Amino acid sequence: MRVQRGEVSEAERSAFDRVVRAGGRDPAEFRLEVFTVEDAPRLRTIHVACGHGAAQYDAALGRTWTLSFAEHLARGCFH
Repeated sequence: MRVQRGEVSEAERSAFDRVVRAGGRDPAEFRLEVFTVEDAPRLRTIHVACGHGAAQYDAALGRTWTLSFAEHLARGCFH
């Protein structure tokens, strides 16, 4: 299996930006990276990083990963 970089969908980016702004932060503070498996494009992970933390989310189901990110942001994991 070969891992390759992917793209954040517009729906994912919009949901992510809404979550970040709702938490009083600026989306520009964060870096998003998508990784997929070459022969299995549904196997996607998203890495979210900022100067104060980082996490990896399973993104196989589209933008639902933003719900977990919102919980982590609210708990201060990216504080």
